[in-house]
Amino acid sequence: MAKQVTFCAPRPAPSFTPLFVAIDKFLPEEGIEAKVEYSVRNSAERAAAGEIDYEASAVGRGRYLEPKGLIFVAQHQTRATSHTLMIRPEVATAERISTVVMAGDGGEHDGLALELKSILAQHGVKFEEADISLVPVNGGHPDQFRALDEGIGDGAPVGSPWWLFLSKKGYVNLGCEADYSPGLGCNGIHVTREKMAKDSDEVQAVVRAYVKAVRYCRENVEGTIDVMLRWSKEWGVDSPEIAREAYKWLAPYWSETISADVFQRLLNNAAEKYQKPAGVLEQVLDTRYYDEALRTLDPR
Repeated sequence: MAKQVTFCAPRPAPSFTPLFVAIDKFLPEEGIEAKVEYSVRNSAERAAAGEIDYEASAVGRGRYLEPKGLIFVAQHQTRATSHTLMIRPEVATAERISTVVMAGDGGEHDGLALELKSILAQHGVKFEEADISLVPVNGGHPDQFRALDEGIGDGAPVGSPWWLFLSKKGYVNLGCEADYSPGLGCNGIHVTREKMAKDSDEVQAVVRAYVKAVRYCRENVEGTIDVMLRWSKEWGVDSPEIAREAYKWLAPYWSETISADVFQRLLNNAAEKYQKPAGVLEQVLDTRYYDEALRTLDPR
């Protein structure tokens, strides 16, 4: 009987296609059956309580990283997120933004808001000094898109494929955080130290499947698009044309190379931001299983 595991991911977005490929194609080879819960709240606490086994999420939103009990063990993307700030053509510039439509509760300190602040800063706008209101929607990027269509807000930070849809409507692209901080962030799966100690064979199997999935996504375009269409349909990827467009923008960042230097820089940024000692790599990163998976797949 297959072993059951639970992943937690923020959303069924196409950027998480390598995770979906791992679940569909490579975890079953390891005797593992996985389900996904979509949530962005209390993932570290839920993992510590054993409610979820693995968390798939970004590292480096807002350009910093604080240890929260989760260890990064496998990567699928060499940028934190692809959230792009799109604003109405009549607004045109960052200085003229007065309202921004936000996913979730629209909190000023959540991850999306941190990205928004970083993007605005690159355009010379300090959020704390600007008169900008955050308008929350009860949902994700599709709900932000609908709110903008209804005339609410001057713009929104949205991920693929929603920023592509807005671009076709004439919205102005102000970039994403990764554009201004290349190489300062990544995306992949996290697990607790306790889980690694208790179920080391399982964690190693999950990491192996993840590495295979990333390679599959780079090398098998049609198969990857098929997976994307099935898993991300509710997120707006509802045609092969949209899937190909999303693939074109995402695939160049699907990479196996984990940089410990990126994690240390993010820890140092957090120390500077909060005026406290920097965390250490062992609190956020462990590549033992990942390196072993790569050696197994590329024997010399």
